[in-house]
Amino acid sequence: GTFNNNQEYGVEIASPANTTLNIWTAPTCTGNDSNSPPTSNCYNVTTVVDLEPPVISFVSRIPAPNVNGWNSTNVTVAWSCTDALSGVVSSTVTQTLSIEGANQSVTGTCEDLSGNTASDTQTGISIDFTDPTLNLPGNLTAEATGPSGAAVIYSVSASDNLDNSPTVTCLPASGSTFAIGTTTVSCSATDDANNSSTESFTITVADTTAPTLTLPANITEQVTGPAGNVVTFSASASDLVDGARPITCVPPSGSTFLPGMTTVNCSAIDTRGNTATGAFTVTIQDTTAPSISAMADIFASTRNASKVVYFSSPTTYDVVDGPGVATCKPPSGSNFPVGDTIVTCTATDRQGNTASVTFMVTVIYTRVPTTTIFSSSSSGGGGIILVTGGELIDLDCTSSVNAFGVLMKFHSLCHHQAVLNQITEDALPGVLPDGYDFVQGIDLEVLSDSQALDALPDNAGVEFHYPLPGGTEFAVLFWNGTAWVEITQPMNAGNLASVLSTDAGGGLYKMSSSNGSSLNVLTTETTGTFVLVAK
Repeated sequence: GTFNNNQEYGVEIASPANTTLNIWTAPTCTGNDSNSPPTSNCYNVTTVVDLEPPVISFVSRIPAPNVNGWNSTNVTVAWSCTDALSGVVSSTVTQTLSIEGANQSVTGTCEDLSGNTASDTQTGISIDFTDPTLNLPGNLTAEATGPSGAAVIYSVSASDNLDNSPTVTCLPASGSTFAIGTTTVSCSATDDANNSSTESFTITVADTTAPTLTLPANITEQVTGPAGNVVTFSASASDLVDGARPITCVPPSGSTFLPGMTTVNCSAIDTRGNTATGAFTVTIQDTTAPSISAMADIFASTRNASKVVYFSSPTTYDVVDGPGVATCKPPSGSNFPVGDTIVTCTATDRQGNTASVTFMVTVIYTRVPTTTIFSSSSSGGGGIILVTGGELIDLDCTSSVNAFGVLMKFHSLCHHQAVLNQITEDALPGVLPDGYDFVQGIDLEVLSDSQALDALPDNAGVEFHYPLPGGTEFAVLFWNGTAWVEITQPMNAGNLASVLSTDAGGGLYKMSSSNGSSLNVLTTETTGTFVLVAK
């Protein structure tokens, strides 16, 4: 076609392919049509039309991901661009990714000079800039369980903004044996991007446990002597850290322990000053009764209803108290009746342990014919029986007896018997009270059918007429079984029949018939020992 100057024309390209367009222009250009070039005076302008996009190629990802596919810094991706027709705006395209996240993508775009573009997307880019956070326990304290310390288990964890399970490492590891003292545990946590953090805490293993004492059970022994017993025992101490430790006990083993209970206190200390104490008792007991010598039976004869028998009490020996003498009941010097009497002798130590032996005292009555001597000085028409001691005297209803110089009158004791014995001061049943001097003693027994009477029959009595040497004051004492009683109750001799019939006043009377040459007393109830004393 014909184009006028300074006119604009558009050419529509029907094909998507690149196309070369020839345009001829000149001030006068003729002879041309749409199918033939111009014939003269024309200029040819060739124009290429570029409709294809450039070629974009992935070049690099810097830095490369680690083995876990993660980066801990910004990631820069580079592409190269080429275009065969019009060329490219830039031959290298880069994109930098600086956002934390997993499986991110980045796209690069190339543009040629004709404005055509091409893009490429790189995926699976994971970036983590943040270090993990460690979760540590506080500083720990454990008790030593042995010389090497203690095995300690602890728990450490870590958290991360993108890694659900960071790797945690601690040295020494949990469950390790930590020495006594303080140990620092260093822990680190690493996430998939190799970000790491390090922290620490301490574990202190202390020994605050005292040693263990091994003591004997309470000890009980039988005493072997007055000073007690030498007792040996075994005691030991062991510490879980130090092993065997010395032990101190007070009193120590091998000491002499007195009779009774003694507490033994023991203690042990380890190298860190932990102290253990304990105690047990040692009892030295005395449960052994004294030994006591045997006693032979004793046989004695008498012409009376009883006899004073003397014997030596058996000797005793106790392992603690030593030698001694037993106590006998009835005691030596007692008046033993005719027949068999069991004597029991007992030894008791200070702990109350008792031993005893028995023996028999047998008093055999030997009857002799009664000797009756009639004195020319007898009064009342009756004879006076002279007694030399120990005879069994048959009594009439009224009998008079000269017993060792003492005139004795028996009233209303028909068909009874009497035994009279002279008593010396060393054979008295009790010591005389102060202020009394012994002059003469008589022991009176009254029998019925050969059996001694504890008391005189009703309406009966016995008079004692003691001749006095003169020059002092005298009295008659009676032994009531526990003490001496002075006979002082007055009685008029003319009232004898009345007193015998009423038996009043306690049975002992000082008769008014007493004068400067004799002292007369009457008993209406009791028999026994009567003593004339000087006051």
